[in-house]
Amino acid sequence: MPEQTKVETTRLGSRIVWQDAPRSLTGGELIGDVPETILPLVIARLRVLNHEPNTPSRETSLAITHCEEALHWLEARRRDREERAVSGTFAP
Repeated sequence: MPEQTKVETTRLGSRIVWQDAPRSLTGGELIGDVPETILPLVIARLRVLNHEPNTPSRETSLAITHCEEALHWLEARRRDREERAVSGTFAP
């Protein structure tokens, strides 16, 4: 499961600080956000919007499904990279 997000929420919105180096160069630490930390926030927000009065839509439901699918494949990629011992590197 992804580590906690580094997104900063303010009165005016959120600021995302992207991870810009592999963990092998950051002492194994996640020092910024990766798509796997942001997508759960997007999914949660879309679910809220899809259940408010008069706003549920097929399109929002499809967007939720596709975000969930994207998260699934990113997590599958992470597991594969961990199994091959290349996680946190630039190796393909």
